[in-house]
Amino acid sequence: YGDHRDLHSLRRRQRQMCKETDFVLRNDGTVAANLNSVSVVIGGVGEVSASCNPTSLSPGTSAKCSASLGTSPNDGAEGTVHTEYGDFKFVVDVLQG
Repeated sequence: YGDHRDLHSLRRRQRQMCKETDFVLRNDGTVAANLNSVSVVIGGVGEVSASCNPTSLSPGTSAKCSASLGTSPNDGAEGTVHTEYGDFKFVVDVLQG
């Protein structure tokens, strides 16, 4: 229902101490996107479910998403965000602080 090819990941943040990975998805399409089913796959870590707020993303808006990891990914590791609209590649950029 509509074109979601432009829904994409903008950035990823990983807090090493709690292994919580935060990232932002933005809807560059023309209809609302449902973010109830999002997962993240990171090389060396595996696949985990993510939660996003808000879960319904209107065109031109962004949502913050989080995923709890069992292992901290390495800086530069490749990953994929899976949504019902497609898969979006990224590279991990570990921010400390």
